Amino acid sequence: MLAGLGCTDTGPDISKDCTARNDGEFNLQTPAELFGSTQAIAGLSGNVRSFTWVAPLLGDLCVAAPESGNSVTFQFTYDVQNTPETLTAQGRVITSVILQPYSVAVVRAGIFYHGTVDNIGLAQASSDGKHALVSLELRVSFPTLGSLAADQAAIRSWVTGVTIAWHFQTLTP
Repeated sequence: MLAGLGCTDTGPDISKDCTARNDGEFNLQTPAELFGSTQAIAGLSGNVRSFTWVAPLLGDLCVAAPESGNSVTFQFTYDVQNTPETLTAQGRVITSVILQPYSVAVVRAGIFYHGTVDNIGLAQASSDGKHALVSLELRVSFPTLGSLAADQAAIRSWVTGVTIAWHFQTLTP
């Protein structure tokens, strides 16, 4: 058991207070939503351009809740005819600035790319041992076409929708 996290055999059991759900989704389906002022953050590393969508920070998640009830699904739709095979994607669940995030390859599955992270532990995401904060992001990468403008035009023509859906328990007051 994790001492100091409300999960000890001798300390208070706050898991009984983890009855509420924080289930939701970050859903962008129009070009304005997808590529508005701060929605798609661009980066370049070597010859690879990445665009990252970050969902709003999730708070008051219950550290003592069973990990089996915590999951995040990353999905995006794309132009089947024009999107290159070199497009790759990764979903990340960031629970700590120190520890490696939970991550999953988001892979082609029919008319969308899809990936799910299950069994997410939240102890490392808590400063008080009860409540956790989590950040969720979807990163889409491809070999650069030579300039930011060309890469932006390409990603706008390829990605037609982004959804990040989550299922967590919250700490009931």
